[in-house]
Amino acid sequence: MTDRIVRVRRVQWGDPEARYEAVPGINLAPPQKSRVALLSVALCVMIAFSIAIIAYRLWFE
Repeated sequence: MTDRIVRVRRVQWGDPEARYEAVPGINLAPPQKSRVALLSVALCVMIAFSIAIIAYRLWFE
């Protein structure tokens, strides 16, 4: 996390032309939303895959 709050002029995910303005304070939301969204989806897929493997092993063994 960075040490600044970011003010977004245009809120569009993955928009390369979106400008960020530094505001003094603490930034709790990272400006790179597309990477965070991708990692969140990947984590959900991994969790679902793990649950599917566990359910398969419990059902068929």
